[in-house]
Amino acid sequence: MKDFDISRLSEDTAAALAEMNIFDLNSLQCSAVPHLLSGADTVVISPSGTGKTLTFLIPVSERIELQGKGKHFPAYLILVPTRELALQTASVCRSLFSKREGVRTAVLCGGENIQNQIRRYARGADIVIGTPSRVLDHIRRHTLKLKKCTCLIVDEADEMMKMGFVSDTADAAAALPAHQTVFLSATLDPETAEFSRLLVNDPVFCQNVPDEKDTYPDLYYVISPENRKLSTLKGILRRFEGPAFIFCAKKVTADFTASALQNGGFRTAVIHSDMDMSVRKKAMTDFRNGKLDAVCSTDVLARGIDVPDIPLCIHYDFPPDKETMIHRSGRTARAGRSGNCVFILKTREKANTAVIRKTFRKEVRPL
Repeated sequence: MKDFDISRLSEDTAAALAEMNIFDLNSLQCSAVPHLLSGADTVVISPSGTGKTLTFLIPVSERIELQGKGKHFPAYLILVPTRELALQTASVCRSLFSKREGVRTAVLCGGENIQNQIRRYARGADIVIGTPSRVLDHIRRHTLKLKKCTCLIVDEADEMMKMGFVSDTADAAAALPAHQTVFLSATLDPETAEFSRLLVNDPVFCQNVPDEKDTYPDLYYVISPENRKLSTLKGILRRFEGPAFIFCAKKVTADFTASALQNGGFRTAVIHSDMDMSVRKKAMTDFRNGKLDAVCSTDVLARGIDVPDIPLCIHYDFPPDKETMIHRSGRTARAGRSGNCVFILKTREKANTAVIRKTFRKEVRPL
């Protein structure tokens, strides 16, 4: 397994990866891809930003069989916790299949009229990506037939569990015939391990071991009284070059912070779950196109949004748990790039520097 590298992949897959500026597999992919190709149930544990999406999509690209011109039945079902992650996964999937024709991808998520979704899905798909509740709804309506599905992929499993999707995921898995299961998570605490046991049989475990190809953000903290946090935030944005993701604990905080930054001359958008999907999509497009200095968000953006070059992640409010900290911070220093992560700590939160240090096993320095 240690000798597995990109040269072992098909010409089509390697060429598509090259167009994505990927010319080598990272340590996680070299370790996990051979197991996924073998058909073994596999549990993959690795922090956000370490290439888990390509880790499970590369074997899909290598193994999928074309179904011709008629209706396509899913060979792969990919379950994710949020619509944003589903759309991002579909985008990566289409890029990976850019060198071959005839592979159909469908996204089945909540947030849109199911009848419109059923009409759009009438011709079927080879790969279905969706959220557990909406996928289960299609299964119960018999608009999603999984009789030819040979692989279930559960991404961001720790977040699935936190969002209450364990039962729906297990019910969706039960609708498949005999199949391979790939279970991916940033962390594996006892509860997530119990979740995995509902889905996998005698799995191979692949845990990411950082190497020279993996990059992690530089970590900083600044102590600020509550009534000075906005001024502190503006100072951080002026100090670091490039746009930033700013994570807030509550929607009202994200709204207020974005408005205050706009009034201070910063080009800022806000994203959270109360906002219309088209507004959220426009904000992300503007961010990718360099039209914004910052996006203020709740943890809806902490997972699965892949913007390749985010120089700065700011924790305006301290993360509620270790998993959220890892996923927020994983928005920067992705795909071998450098990045900075800044924690704004209230005076009474200074002891949290030890939590940061323990989580990342890396020094966190004062600004």
